[in-house]
Amino acid sequence: MAASGNPSTPNRKNAAAPARRTEAAGAVDLDPAQLEAIRQVFWHNVVREMLSGLTAVAEKRPELMDGRFAVLTRGGERIPIARVEPVFAYTVRGSSAERRASAAVQLTVFRVSTPDGEVFTLPVQEVRGFHELTPELLARIQQIEDEQSKAAGEEEPRPFGFAAFQALPKPAPSIMMPVPSDPHE
Repeated sequence: MAASGNPSTPNRKNAAAPARRTEAAGAVDLDPAQLEAIRQVFWHNVVREMLSGLTAVAEKRPELMDGRFAVLTRGGERIPIARVEPVFAYTVRGSSAERRASAAVQLTVFRVSTPDGEVFTLPVQEVRGFHELTPELLARIQQIEDEQSKAAGEEEPRPFGFAAFQALPKPAPSIMMPVPSDPHE
């Protein structure tokens, strides 16, 4: 009797079908560590390309670099971007080994300056994600701020975005007192 009607008894035709689907999809059997390593390299390449792209954006449209773009770090920080530049962006001339070594580290560390002047030097593996405020969202937030200013009876609208940061009062520099020679004083 033929086993084709019984699902517990595989026939030759059905047993080969899953293998063909896997091969047709181009899937490669990888152990979980290899798969994770491939995904990490892919993400590092995405980060590298995005940060390099923001470098080009800053040259053509510097007004966009007001903190609306930001990197999210593995430590959970949101670092707004005013300027981004690669720390090492070129290939070293020299021996084959020197060229390979420079290519391995090229565009893997970036210096990110914030609108308020902080500077972070980040390797691509520390970037967990990117955050962006769209022009539409910025316009809507600006509109809400203007409406709130009018409702509060303010004659001039409050500064917005980077202008609001610049309008904040700067704390007076603290005078450093000398440390007493006797800690019990």
